Amino acid sequence: MRHNLGFEIDHQRERGGWIDCWLTIGTERHHIYASAAVPPFLPLLRFVKAIAGQRFPARVTWDEEGVVAEFKASAIAEDSALVHLRIRYDVYGKDVLWFDDGTERDGVIAAFLPPLIDFSHNFARDGRYWGFPKRIVSRLCRAILDGIPPRSDIHAPQVVECGVRGGYDMGFLEGRVFFTVTFEEETLVSILRFDTHPFWLQLVEFVGAVARNALPAGCEDLRIVDWGPLGDGEEGTESQLKTRLCAEPLAAPENFRLKIWQYWDDEPEFLALDEVVERQRFVQDFSASLKRFLATEYRIEPDPQGRTYDLRTLPLKWLDLASET
Repeated sequence: MRHNLGFEIDHQRERGGWIDCWLTIGTERHHIYASAAVPPFLPLLRFVKAIAGQRFPARVTWDEEGVVAEFKASAIAEDSALVHLRIRYDVYGKDVLWFDDGTERDGVIAAFLPPLIDFSHNFARDGRYWGFPKRIVSRLCRAILDGIPPRSDIHAPQVVECGVRGGYDMGFLEGRVFFTVTFEEETLVSILRFDTHPFWLQLVEFVGAVARNALPAGCEDLRIVDWGPLGDGEEGTESQLKTRLCAEPLAAPENFRLKIWQYWDDEPEFLALDEVVERQRFVQDFSASLKRFLATEYRIEPDPQGRTYDLRTLPLKWLDLASET
């Protein structure tokens, strides 16, 4: 089924880090602001690439610095020309559903890709200001235009990269060390925690369970963001962001299924990743990244309560791969 979808970026009238955009759905034309503080265009392009290659589920959040639009794409059937597309617009806590139906994948690509290419080629300012560097954009656009073959085997192992790196320049937020998970050049998980946070022990236990094939196993992080008083006598607000990693066993013991669930405030959990992954590669990549970080970049500093913990004392032996049983 084909719907009339259209997308416009009025980059010629960019002002103060804001650009007017319009999303056409059927006969309705919706206005949406793009903010350079939360650049939406590169995530949107990766969303289009996911649809082109049938990498579902896929999601992108478009943040107008408080007002949010969310695009979700899910599979209708394997190797289908259709995709289920859902677009909702959150106006200060009240959801407005703009679109929720099956539509042709080619139609979605045709709606979004040309305006994004035009923005990359003809925007008067340096695209890096908008988080849209031409080198990355060119590579993604070329992959889409050349034709991304749909995954031929949904059970074939995929490369999911995870690792640890320093975040010392952001230590005033929630920590000094990052854990990241990247798939298809997109960072799906970015958790910043202090050394003293119990997340690190839970994470090593999780990867250790994958190493031993002691599955299922899970690991989660719950972040509470305190926005503080909003002024004019209004009380402060809190938001919750939860990330869950789940490792499920498969008949072939050399692989496992990795699922990443994400939850924001009172929204239903979203399945951000569901892929088959090689156990040995996953464990070895994480272990190598963690040990490299601890040997070269790591430094012990007190958290806001003055406590310290040495991540080098974590039970890293749990990351050793056990022989198959």
